[in-house]
Amino acid sequence: MSLRHTPTLITTLQRSLGTRSDCMVTLDDMRDALGERAFGFLLMLSLAPCLIPLPGMGSVFGVLVALLGLQLVFRVQAPLMPRFILRREFRQQGFHQFLDKIKPYEEKLTRWVRPRYTYLIEGPAESVAGLFIMLMAVPIVLPAPLSNLLPAIVLLMLAVALLERDGLLALVAYAVGILGLCVMFSVYGGILFALWTALSHLMRITV
Repeated sequence: MSLRHTPTLITTLQRSLGTRSDCMVTLDDMRDALGERAFGFLLMLSLAPCLIPLPGMGSVFGVLVALLGLQLVFRVQAPLMPRFILRREFRQQGFHQFLDKIKPYEEKLTRWVRPRYTYLIEGPAESVAGLFIMLMAVPIVLPAPLSNLLPAIVLLMLAVALLERDGLLALVAYAVGILGLCVMFSVYGGILFALWTALSHLMRITV
């Protein structure tokens, strides 16, 4: 078990953006403040709409998730996203009030999540994380009912692992994700097989 040597997400944002004289804060500012940890942050933001059971949400934001994964595969230093997203502005006062409100929840989370086994989430392991993100983005993009919920939750776990450099949490996310994909494709495969069998039987009857 390793000790925490890096500040938490909220602490980093407060230290980096709290002294700014600007009255507005953009996602681009947050990305610059977080550095390489911005991958986890932007991944969380991209996944949040995927948890909403509305048609098309997963298809749109799942593409952003896959693009972040692709950049991790090639170990891009800072995540790239469309400019209209990075230029999204938030009022400085409201932004810091929001951080103050959620800080107690982060403090509870960091009792369990912390930097450990970082070799499982840093360096060459980032490419593995990127491949996993791209794999899990596939069922998010697909228009199958509820196919995006489990992958989105798993990738949220991985996003926290990237933010906090928690290799153990990353391993848990990999295991849950792969097991979940196997179960999901088995269920959908069984449904498709049953439909095909019923359709074939019906066609034989009508002929």
